[in-house]
Amino acid sequence: MSISIEKIKITVIVPIYNQEKFLKECLTSLNKQTLREIEILCINDGSTDNSLKILNDFLSIDSRIVIINQSNQGVGHARNVGIDAARGEYLCFMDGDDFYPNDMVLEKLYRKAKENDALICGGSWSEKIPNGRKYDFSDAFDGYIFHSEGWVDYRDYQFDFGYHRFIYGTSFLRGKHILFPEYKRYQDPVFFVKAMIAAERFYAVPEITYCYRIGHQNWSEWKKEKWNDLVKGTSDVLQIAKQNNLDKLFEYTCLRIHDASRVLTSIICNGQGDLFEILLQFNNSLKVSEYDFPLKQNFTKIFKCITDQKKEISNIRKSVSFRVGRTLTFLPRKIRNFLRK
Repeated sequence: MSISIEKIKITVIVPIYNQEKFLKECLTSLNKQTLREIEILCINDGSTDNSLKILNDFLSIDSRIVIINQSNQGVGHARNVGIDAARGEYLCFMDGDDFYPNDMVLEKLYRKAKENDALICGGSWSEKIPNGRKYDFSDAFDGYIFHSEGWVDYRDYQFDFGYHRFIYGTSFLRGKHILFPEYKRYQDPVFFVKAMIAAERFYAVPEITYCYRIGHQNWSEWKKEKWNDLVKGTSDVLQIAKQNNLDKLFEYTCLRIHDASRVLTSIICNGQGDLFEILLQFNNSLKVSEYDFPLKQNFTKIFKCITDQKKEISNIRKSVSFRVGRTLTFLPRKIRNFLRK
């Protein structure tokens, strides 16, 4: 099925890097969408497995697929390539290991966006976990779910996760120059928050519009570059929250930092002492939040994060294994720091 450029309603941007295990399910969920006037823009980010073969196989049965091949440059860069190349009136994002929960997702979102002249329109979130699906979220993740349909002011919402479940006006994103920072991790919330602030409000539907697969990612396999980029991404969102006086978003980001720090602490204690500097950077982010941001809301949760963080760092510094490791790596670290100057 070929579609003229003028009639493409939604471009779905799919960055792909070594997703052969899940890619067929992803592309099948796109192929089955009842909204037929879509463009499926697949950015093959230097895959070394069978992902490209799978893409070509689907291209033979669905001419709406467009394949862009590039050397591995990261998911943020791949999505930006997609934004630049998109020909649809709206665009959205799908990861190669995820899928849509039903065949009418894009039709529903497009219809609601057009009826309400919305720059951004989205629904609720779900997760594919090893033993089934997760639909319920609470506390700092309650923004994943909408309980009713209608307009939502972002100043009232201030959530930072789940950008995949929304469609965005293509001209709107380009006109506001909203792109993904080219980080290896945590580039999504930066993009999402900037888009929401620029739009000021969005149209929400309660139906689930995305299924995110979890359980196959492993934080312990992250290299230092990814942890560094996580620090950059969270710091970006903290600054955006401060600049726009978004207290709730600021609190959420502090909680995200604390959660990541707890994982990082465990990894450091299991032998990766070279990541200790990243933990200190997280701690510095929370110190800034304690003194520099005039929260209107209760500061109790964030203060607890700061206190816990200080204890974790102190305990690591006191451990025998960490002190021995720092002693053994003293000279290599000095040489590395000198070469960086």
